[in-house]
Amino acid sequence: MKRIIRKKQQILIQKKGNDMKNTICYIIIMLLSVSIYSQGGRDIKIEYQHSKRIPYNYISIEFQTLKNEYTVFVKTLQMNGKTGYEYSNTEKKILIDKHYFDSVYEKILKLDFKQIILSNENVVGSDGFDVSLVFGSSQNNITLNVWTPNYDSEKRGLSDLNDILKDIFILIDLIDYY
Repeated sequence: MKRIIRKKQQILIQKKGNDMKNTICYIIIMLLSVSIYSQGGRDIKIEYQHSKRIPYNYISIEFQTLKNEYTVFVKTLQMNGKTGYEYSNTEKKILIDKHYFDSVYEKILKLDFKQIILSNENVVGSDGFDVSLVFGSSQNNITLNVWTPNYDSEKRGLSDLNDILKDIFILIDLIDYY
């Protein structure tokens, strides 16, 4: 009987030890996760969709920072349902330096968002392209959607945004499609 009781006590001690190990592992994983998210990455994402162009109909551009690496991921697609333009379905990664990333980010921060919105409230187009610009961190960001920013850009308060987009399209070697 004493042997059975001792055996049960040993099993309980082992279980408590395993529970403690699991708890410690869980806490370590949570701390690592929090530390990764608390670093507050600055991201820039641009999505471009043309209303009628078949090749390079959709272009996604994502600037990302991870540790000390600055990259631009570019994905392009032909128009849905069309064939013969598969060459425009591409993905590539471009390494950039911190200075270039910071420069683009600072230019975006200096945009006059209030003026952009007020100047474009009643602008509607049937042909052209839509641009979505998202910037900030993964949890705290701003999204700006604009129709064809290179059309009448000065009157619409989009000159600075248009210049930023042109520079990025030059960087990714797709300026002919902007």
